[in-house]
Amino acid sequence: MKNLEVLGEIFYNYDAIDVTHHVHSSLFDSATYLNQGAESLVYATEDYVYKIKKIGYVKEEDIYKQISDIKKKNKIPIFLEEEPIGILTHVLEPTVKHLVTKQKKIFPVEYSILNMMVSFIKQGWTPLATSYEKDGIVVYDIRPENCGLDEDGNFKIIDCMSYTK
Repeated sequence: MKNLEVLGEIFYNYDAIDVTHHVHSSLFDSATYLNQGAESLVYATEDYVYKIKKIGYVKEEDIYKQISDIKKKNKIPIFLEEEPIGILTHVLEPTVKHLVTKQKKIFPVEYSILNMMVSFIKQGWTPLATSYEKDGIVVYDIRPENCGLDEDGNFKIIDCMSYTK
């Protein structure tokens, strides 16, 4: 893949009953597995959080669509920037590639919903029930465990879902 380093291999079992994974990559040797969300398997080191995207792709354009979606989120000032760093190939089918990204590590905090809403509204976002919209971009799945404070005390979204209208 153009400009995307192969970081290693992953075995990821997609079965709804038995969800397991094993990562073979020196990048993850010193990382601690934290959890998984709807989109990613999440690992942490002292300074960064690494996300392995659960959906693997064969087509290069699908990986770059995923990267394009991340770049759109990165344009949201309140979102903690996520950087694509490479791919893991699937052990059983090496043509299947899983994108790996990293974010600076901040700790989730129990932030009040009111303060979160005020942060969005001050930046020009219009609240829509449980999501926020601005300039045709909608972000949602914003919960206290998906948010935190950076080193300057600024509210940041660690993880959210988004789409363009």
